[in-house]
Amino acid sequence: MYFPEVIYIETTNKCNAECIMCPHKTMRREKITMSDEVFASALRRCKELKPNGVQIFMHKEGEPLFDGKITERISAVKAELGNGNEIAMNTNAMLLSEETAEKIIASGLDTIYFSVECRH
Repeated sequence: MYFPEVIYIETTNKCNAECIMCPHKTMRREKITMSDEVFASALRRCKELKPNGVQIFMHKEGEPLFDGKITERISAVKAELGNGNEIAMNTNAMLLSEETAEKIIASGLDTIYFSVECRH
């Protein structure tokens, strides 16, 4: 049975950047933030897979800091799926405040990546 090495949970597809390498600007989907019900369902389905040794990214096409509940959701994923898995997030940090940074640290996030947009 095939098992993914990476799982993406896209809690929002909103973004405030126009990075040249990102397909976000060509995305045709409605730009929204995931409801609590859909998040709970996604978390339940991921838990049913019993992932082990995978990266679980809390983003995909959007900037995760647009999700006002991102730190709560990271904590939930860490509690339900954190054993043996890496919980990670990529952000452009434009919306990152000291308060949010402290909440991210407390959430249990294992890895954070920062993207920098460069234009010539």
